[in-house]
Amino acid sequence: MTVLPPAPSLGWDVLLRDGRIARIRPFVAADEQSLLALNERVSDHTRLMRYFSVGDRPGRWYVEHLLQQAALGNALVALVDDEVVAVASYARLESDPGTADLGLMVEDDHQASGLGSLLLEHLAHSARAHGIKAFHADVLGENHHMLRMLRSSGYSVTGGAGAGVVELTVDLHENPAVRDAASRREIVAERASLQRVLAPRSVAVVGSARTGS
Repeated sequence: MTVLPPAPSLGWDVLLRDGRIARIRPFVAADEQSLLALNERVSDHTRLMRYFSVGDRPGRWYVEHLLQQAALGNALVALVDDEVVAVASYARLESDPGTADLGLMVEDDHQASGLGSLLLEHLAHSARAHGIKAFHADVLGENHHMLRMLRSSGYSVTGGAGAGVVELTVDLHENPAVRDAASRREIVAERASLQRVLAPRSVAVVGSARTGS
């Protein structure tokens, strides 16, 4: 079972695939402007993959929805260099309280960094603590990045395939495959974080100019 540190309101430092450090923490009302700015920065393609529309109105509606539910703790943001670059959330289905709709968006420049997988891992941990057993996700068939991320997460993913909107169900029960996927991701990130030390492009030597020093 994944063990996360206490005091989640402070968030968690995580290593990205390129060795950089990001912080994942719960969404708070003060993040409103940062999320609106994120929605403005992403490309039309990313906006289409997330909202099925290139307009900015769905993004504003999504932020308003998160603000209304900020106290529920069902949304996370990811920050790199103190800037919000990704958001993930779930919304419990009235028809099935054990299932929740999954929403996730990562800024274009960070989509290959592993942030999506990290957000899914932390969001799943929070959802399980609130009695959620599965995520439901509507994903465009051309959203290969999202489909690949979900299916490589280690969770059992069921649903259709092909063009149009693909409906997926992500079983949130932890299993060895989930832990193996997390371990592989951590190994890649740790190696990248040490790359500058083990294989630097340049070395600066600082010392005294005295003879024999």
